[in-house]
Amino acid sequence: MAAIVAVVAVLAIGCSPSGGPADRIRLTNQTNIAVAVHVNGGWAGTYPPGAVADVPIRGHGGPPFRVEVRSPSGASLAELTISASDVTVVADGSTAMSTGSGVPCGWIELAYGEVPDQGPVGGGGVAPAPPTGPCP
Repeated sequence: MAAIVAVVAVLAIGCSPSGGPADRIRLTNQTNIAVAVHVNGGWAGTYPPGAVADVPIRGHGGPPFRVEVRSPSGASLAELTISASDVTVVADGSTAMSTGSGVPCGWIELAYGEVPDQGPVGGGGVAPAPPTGPCP
């Protein structure tokens, strides 16, 4: 009987919808280049200029999760580290965290937790500066 309960619990967890605030990071790519998102060193997706996307972070080890946005040349444009305690408080709906990074080719935003669907979070509601040059 215990084995059946364990199998049902695993199936329920495996079938639950993903994409909750603790399972993803919100990327806002306000640059003029496609960027690659890596989680704990593993590729999680590539996103075109202007994309706003929910990037899954589960399945890449962790926590902690080290999320990094890279240019096509491999240069790091932005990063955010999410600890095990961050995962717990975000899963409980208690907080959100974000970081924004101005780069010569625009602005990158990473947000973890419940985030608004509009405007840059870490930018304090201020529109990012327009691109001034190429990204590394």
